[in-house]
Amino acid sequence: MERWLPRLFWVLVPGWGLLVYGDLYWLHQVGWHGEKGISWSAMLANHPGFTVTALAGMLLLAISGVATRRTAHDLRDRAARYRAMVATLNEGVIVQDAHGVVLEGNLRAEQILGLSHEQLVGQPVWTLRWTLTQEDGSPLLPELFPAAQALRTGRPCCNAVIGLVHPDGRTQWLQLSAEPLYQEPNEPPSLVVCAFLDITARRLAERHLRQLSQVVECCPMGVFVCDTHGRIEYANPRMESLSGYARNDMLGQTPRLFKSGLTPVSVYTELWRDIHAGKLWRGELLNRHKGGSLYWEALTIAPVKDGNGRITHFIALKEDVSERKRIENLLADQRLQFAAGMALARMAPWEYEVATDRLTLNDHFYELYGTTAEREGGYQISLETYATRFLPADSAIAVRDVLRAALEGPELTVPRQASHKIARPDGTLREVVARFRVLRDAAGKPTRVLGVVQDITDRIELEETLRQSEAVVRQQFNESDFIMLRVDPATGKITEANPAAVGFYGYPRDILLTMRLSALGTLPEEKVAQTLASLTSEQPQHHEWRQRMADGSLREVQISLRLVRSATQDVVNATIRDLSGWRQAEAALQERTFELSEVQERLARAAHAKTELIAMMSRDVRPSMSTVVSCAELLLSTDLTEKQRHYLESIRTAGEDLFSLVNDADDLALVESARLTIESVPMDVRKISEEVLAVSRAIAEQKSLDLQYHCADTVPRLLQGDPRRLRQILDALVSHAVQATDQGRVALIVNVDERVRGLELRCEVFDTSHGLVPELQRALCDPRLPHEGAGADAEITVKLGLILCQRLTQALGGKLEVESDGGRGCRFRFTIPTFAPASEPPSIDDGVPTPAATRPARPLSILVVDDFLTNRMLACEILRHLGHRCDMAADGAEAVVKATTHPYDAILMDLHMPKLGGIAATRQIRAAESGHGRRVPIVALTVEVDSKVHAECREAGMDGVLTKPFHIAEVEQVLASFPPAPV
Repeated sequence: MERWLPRLFWVLVPGWGLLVYGDLYWLHQVGWHGEKGISWSAMLANHPGFTVTALAGMLLLAISGVATRRTAHDLRDRAARYRAMVATLNEGVIVQDAHGVVLEGNLRAEQILGLSHEQLVGQPVWTLRWTLTQEDGSPLLPELFPAAQALRTGRPCCNAVIGLVHPDGRTQWLQLSAEPLYQEPNEPPSLVVCAFLDITARRLAERHLRQLSQVVECCPMGVFVCDTHGRIEYANPRMESLSGYARNDMLGQTPRLFKSGLTPVSVYTELWRDIHAGKLWRGELLNRHKGGSLYWEALTIAPVKDGNGRITHFIALKEDVSERKRIENLLADQRLQFAAGMALARMAPWEYEVATDRLTLNDHFYELYGTTAEREGGYQISLETYATRFLPADSAIAVRDVLRAALEGPELTVPRQASHKIARPDGTLREVVARFRVLRDAAGKPTRVLGVVQDITDRIELEETLRQSEAVVRQQFNESDFIMLRVDPATGKITEANPAAVGFYGYPRDILLTMRLSALGTLPEEKVAQTLASLTSEQPQHHEWRQRMADGSLREVQISLRLVRSATQDVVNATIRDLSGWRQAEAALQERTFELSEVQERLARAAHAKTELIAMMSRDVRPSMSTVVSCAELLLSTDLTEKQRHYLESIRTAGEDLFSLVNDADDLALVESARLTIESVPMDVRKISEEVLAVSRAIAEQKSLDLQYHCADTVPRLLQGDPRRLRQILDALVSHAVQATDQGRVALIVNVDERVRGLELRCEVFDTSHGLVPELQRALCDPRLPHEGAGADAEITVKLGLILCQRLTQALGGKLEVESDGGRGCRFRFTIPTFAPASEPPSIDDGVPTPAATRPARPLSILVVDDFLTNRMLACEILRHLGHRCDMAADGAEAVVKATTHPYDAILMDLHMPKLGGIAATRQIRAAESGHGRRVPIVALTVEVDSKVHAECREAGMDGVLTKPFHIAEVEQVLASFPPAPV
């Protein structure tokens, strides 16, 4: 229909338009101009426009007639199809006119309304066999009917819910929509089409669903629904109070939100396995509240399936069972405590049924009797069986008599008891006591007996032991030489006194037992009562009081008070010790202590004076010894005869030995006065040991000794310690071994051992000498200095060096051991605790000369600064011998003046000088050089070998250190290490 209407319009309108135009044209040509009697042929011949227009109009009208007939045919087809479609709709459809009369209805409408086509058509809806109601149950007036509203307003009325109350009282609910139809565009609607569905079943389901939803919403248990992936889609209000999370916070999350991490993973694995298999799961989980607190919950999860049996959701019911778990745990603990208490008290419950003569026992009972329920035939036996198996003959008779008297006698308010013996399967007899109560019915007839049996054998033995112990204690109390009293803590009255107390106080015993403790002393009675009230059985109290004797004299005593609790009466044991003799001894001890402190102070002053004397002597001897050694070496560089060279070598060697002896004596004095400083810096143990061997290698080669060395691969490159003291110990031990060995070998072995904290450096020096004499071995363990008769004079230097090694090892926290067997060599071992430093520090010059460098290309101008004229002249002679020019300064102030006015190539600076020392002078020279671009090398001259002194020299600006006595080769090496100055 819609497709043919536009076509008819475009055919009819132009056709009729052309005909009208032709008529008007003809009238214009004929009528308007007065031409009469013109024929059609003349019109066609004289007016071609009219002819064309008329023919076109006739053609278009013919076409429109054909189109009109075709449109009517299509409309009939479409109406038939629409009727078929409406007939097959699931909705009921009726057509009403403007008065509400039903004009037409489909088959589904007849089925829903329960009316035939004849009953439905021709009647207004509201006049049929039902009553119309609104959704709230109120009557539906005709003007409020949706079809009437659509006709009245001209607008559709959609999805209205109305009720049809049938004569049998049944209400049928319809969901109805009304659509008005117009026959003329500007006219009111004349028809209305109503489409409706029967929603009675859906209304019932919705009502049930609302009821169920209200039940779930008001459920005291937490309810939530998850999809198959565990995402929460619904949670009732109880879930909010149970978990602490708001409902919006839970939606879209998984139940993992509630986990505490304390429930085993296996529980969750079993849970998901069961519900995905379509099974119901029940269990208990320990979850965490949003606030952080833990709670136990009983959880039930059920799968929800669709019509095909496929799982679509999971519904979970949760209940907080924390209080129940707490009560269960409390009951379990109480049961355990009860069982433990019964076991500790060696008690077991039992029950006797009078009517059936059945005795009911448990495992504790059989354990008490040394047997088991399986062995005895179960937990219920007769009273005769019990008496036969577990009771001796006399005890069985006694038990029967007591039980019979309880059953036949009057009812008592306190439990009855019977003490007797039991016979265990191993043949031993035990003492037990049975306590029980008889239960009676309303008529007073006994029905049951409830009781416990307790093993009291140990208690009886303990009571006997206590009685014996009490007798022994009483005997010791009476026979003791200590002064002992027993006092009532409540009244302070003396209840017992041993003979020693009677003799000490001088009162007769009967009089002493009538006195209070306060009457024996000078303290007020309130103070004594307060002291007694503060006593406890855990800790005794000790006081020093003055006690009054029977003759009126006073004595100082120490009284010890201890509270002893017992089941009958508490008592205070007082033990008194006379302090009179102690006071005298204490005064004598204080006097002796004062004398010893004075002696110790004098010894300390003497030790300090000795240290100062040794230090002063070393300061005075070292310059002279340095001069002797340096002069000897200078002479050795000249032309000498063989005999002269031999004498000078002897002088130099003796001088170096004496210099070493002075250094050792100085260090030993520092050790004994506790003034020796120990460093803890990174040190290269391998380098130090190799350099020590290099010093002694020349002597070893002269004596044809095999000098061996081994350092384990496990020794780290750097260890924390004092490199100077380690070098000093190794040098003394290796030098002693080389000097004492005439043939064979000398070996140095270095290793480390792991300890709980850090490492332990282990060094061993072995030689094939004749060993140490017993005096020298004992001296290493003797803390005193060597004295006359300790050994030969030729061995004093060696002995002093070894003793210094022992003291230095102890100062480093280590230990030195020596093994020496006559004729079989000597072995020294020492250990030092250490550890590997975390990082490698910058290298520090320790005063050991480096390998010789090349000689300077030209003579140098050198300033020698020293307060001793001999040392200055000797140093200049060595420098001139090396081909250099020299100038001298007597102190630091003169050196500063000369250094700032003369361009010297190097300066040799003594450290310790009057007026201005070497370090201060160096700082002034460096300050004067700043900004001139020239820096003169300065070398320190010192007898100090302490690395701290060397570091201070570096910090002041010095470029090297020469330790006195220095050799010509060392001077040459130091000078050659400086870059040549510009000429």
